[in-house]
Amino acid sequence: MLVVYGHIKDREDFILHNKPIINGDYSIGIDFEVVVDAVSLDTKAMPIEESNALILDQINKKYHTDFRINSSFINPLHIKELISSDAKIINKVNDDIFAYQYSEARALIDKKYYLGAACVFGVALERVCILIAQHNNLEIKKDKTELGFFAYKLFNAKIISDAFKKRLLGAAKFRNLSAHSNGQAVKSDGFDIRCCN
Repeated sequence: MLVVYGHIKDREDFILHNKPIINGDYSIGIDFEVVVDAVSLDTKAMPIEESNALILDQINKKYHTDFRINSSFINPLHIKELISSDAKIINKVNDDIFAYQYSEARALIDKKYYLGAACVFGVALERVCILIAQHNNLEIKKDKTELGFFAYKLFNAKIISDAFKKRLLGAAKFRNLSAHSNGQAVKSDGFDIRCCN
């Protein structure tokens, strides 16, 4: 699996689209980062048209856009290989929302924003808990996203063990600490993230 990121826009102004870009414009374009299920996008692995179609498909899914192959322009284009263990996790979960959250958390780690990464990994873990609950036909209210809630709900339904419940509760404490701390490190990370993006 590959993380592909860059900027995409229309080649020409005034191309009609069915889906508007919220707070944006197709002629100006958007920055994007998507996960593509491919080992390589090199021309030796597949034709350029095929790799472009894979990238565009993921962009349109993630950002709810309708960029088209013949009328879109990607520049710059960056490709980064996901660590194989990351790809295994993403494939195992097999959920676009989780893949996005996990990739974002991994990107924060790569930039050394560890507290921010802990928070986003916590959100990805919440998504996994939701998927586990859905898989086991366990009804969860849409507004419930706390790891502690999921730990008890999944444990009481005998879906997870006591040891796993304790791990989730530990992760919940760490996630909440990273998300709600007003420490200098979090402020610094937040400032750096805001300035760099």
